[in-house]
Amino acid sequence: MSQPPPKDDFLEAEVQRALAPYRGRVSAQELAALEEVVRDTLANDPVAVNLLRAARPRAVPQQSDQVPVFQDTGPPKPAIKRSGEK
Repeated sequence: MSQPPPKDDFLEAEVQRALAPYRGRVSAQELAALEEVVRDTLANDPVAVNLLRAARPRAVPQQSDQVPVFQDTGPPKPAIKRSGEK
């Protein structure tokens, strides 16, 4: 049995930010359905994955001669197939 993916705090924060305008305006059932759609889209849609990756906070060098090391701690990146590729 596979383990669930590790929790992605940044993804969760973006999901909650997207849902904020709807809290108190739609039913709990509608909000739960919307939350599922938003989370699935941000985690699996290739364009949304790239936008979310670009929006993630990055390491800031402490000195000008340091090169920041970026670690992608988010969910696995979906493979993007271009037309004609196998």
